[in-house]
Amino acid sequence: MTFQVHAIDLPILTTRSRFEAANRVAIDAQWEEEVKANPRLWNGEQFLFEDVRVEEGVLRGIGYRTDFATFLYWRRNRYSSTAMPTHIAATTLPVTSDGALLTIRMAPHTANPGEYYFPAGSLDDHDVIDGHISIDANIRRELLEETGIAYPLAEQPEPYIVAIVDNAWHIARRFDLPLSVDQARDAIAQHQAATGDDETDAVEGIYKPEQTAKLKPYARLLAEWHFDNMQAGRAA
Repeated sequence: MTFQVHAIDLPILTTRSRFEAANRVAIDAQWEEEVKANPRLWNGEQFLFEDVRVEEGVLRGIGYRTDFATFLYWRRNRYSSTAMPTHIAATTLPVTSDGALLTIRMAPHTANPGEYYFPAGSLDDHDVIDGHISIDANIRRELLEETGIAYPLAEQPEPYIVAIVDNAWHIARRFDLPLSVDQARDAIAQHQAATGDDETDAVEGIYKPEQTAKLKPYARLLAEWHFDNMQAGRAA
């Protein structure tokens, strides 16, 4: 399912996730196995959400602090109960100057090895402003951290596009990137050389709907929305 909203209202509570508290022993046991299989995993901050809904064009929900180990446990058990919390993630949706959607492939040592999607990363405390999640802050931060490319300074009039897949809500904001795919690839390579970042091992442009099959399911939905709704690269 893919749709548009015009605003986001996601307050973060100071309490920890109730899902984490109820499953801590199992979470820790699974995390131990995950780290054995991939020692480079990092148990950083995450959020899980409850009471997520759309009211009059506004996406609302309540966020609880948790950690990456809890998120991985949630990901494996997301269908086990109707009371299961929801994951919310932000993502870029960059349209290059030569008319492609810019995608990256994740390296083998990451939590999503070999998967293609748009530059994106987890919500964390950097994205909490006045007690609420800022999707725009996350999109700007993650684009810069993952690619070394700054989010365009001009105001982006696009609405938020939401894709719901596997009990997770993925929120994107489409924007024009003043670089071609080749220029973006070069910029990302320079960023990796300068920072030592190695989470991305390929950069590709998606120019037409037939190329979307390789994308992670939520990214494929967002790409299909883009191609269904583009007119000279913008929403119809």
